[in-house]
Amino acid sequence: MPSPSATPSRGEIVKEWGRIGCIGFGGPPAHIALLRDLCVERRSWLSPHEFEDAIAACNLLPGPASTQLAIFCAWRIGGPSGALLGGLGDGSTPMDDHHAVEDENYGSPASLEKVGDR
Repeated sequence: MPSPSATPSRGEIVKEWGRIGCIGFGGPPAHIALLRDLCVERRSWLSPHEFEDAIAACNLLPGPASTQLAIFCAWRIGGPSGALLGGLGDGSTPMDDHHAVEDENYGSPASLEKVGDR
């Protein structure tokens, strides 16, 4: 296992979790693999055991386990502000992409009312 990297800056959390949000298509398995690669393999911010325990804990909670895992990992290395930034970075990009496609296909959200009239 590589030696642990220094604690990341808030900017690095935004960059890395935003990258996962951008390239993490493939659902939860893709996000978990990308998080493991980042936090355990490349940066050694978490031990393999700690990461596996976090997956197990997140799987017991209701809701999206991969998002909860992303928030936990960001919290573990960046504290409460890291958790907030990591959660926003991981989750906001796919939703923004969805809204961009929606706007492209249907126009503004107000015009979605007209979709049923087609």
